[in-house]
Amino acid sequence: MYPILFKINGIPIYTSGLFIAAGFIIAILLLRKESANSGIEQDKIMDLSFWVLIASIFGSRLLFIVVNPDLFLPTPLELFRVWNGGFIFYGGLFAGMVAGSIYVEKTGVHLWKTADIMPLPLAAGQFFASAGCLFTGGCFGKVCGQPWAITFLHPDSIAPVGIPLHPTQIYMLFGLLVIFGTLLIARRYRKFDGQIFWIYMIQYGILRTIIDFFRDDRGPSLFGGLFSFIQLTGVIAAVWGVCMILKFWPSKEK
Repeated sequence: MYPILFKINGIPIYTSGLFIAAGFIIAILLLRKESANSGIEQDKIMDLSFWVLIASIFGSRLLFIVVNPDLFLPTPLELFRVWNGGFIFYGGLFAGMVAGSIYVEKTGVHLWKTADIMPLPLAAGQFFASAGCLFTGGCFGKVCGQPWAITFLHPDSIAPVGIPLHPTQIYMLFGLLVIFGTLLIARRYRKFDGQIFWIYMIQYGILRTIIDFFRDDRGPSLFGGLFSFIQLTGVIAAVWGVCMILKFWPSKEK
């Protein structure tokens, strides 16, 4: 794989950055389409997206620092070297939820209608970000003896070089495709506002919890190494989603 795609006047163009940019553009285009179909003002959705993006970047980086302080205490400059990775999605998700809630409260946009148009663009953006991880060797898996193992050979790879590993990036890509397809189907049968958002929370929580069993960069472990912090967060997100769907599911007419 190629962590650095090419250089311009000696300045490296990182493959992950290119994929993240592509994912952001695709997500914005999808979001505009979703907002038009839902009848929500596109200008407000674009403003909302800006604040959610800023909050998400800050939140995902902050949670990574909080969970992995030992990586930054010896070399504080690592705080700013974001091209080396160091983001936790759930930090961005929850920070984005807070920023989004504040925005809709101040502007009067319908909270759950707005929440329902977010998962499709979000899943698409995550797909491209995961593709970037595949090229850089980020989010790498444990040692794998199966025929489908992946071996990174580039010296700048984040993953260990020359060792067959679980292709956790590919697992994630496949899982995100399944989530995207499921959301497309689910929105046809939506029973209440917010349902699509909570379905996404359930699916992603389960997906990330499963994939983390195969990852070798899981971060801090809990319960004697049985679960990682991220897996616990995934379980909480999935259970939260189930509870919210059960709470708001329309009762049968008598």
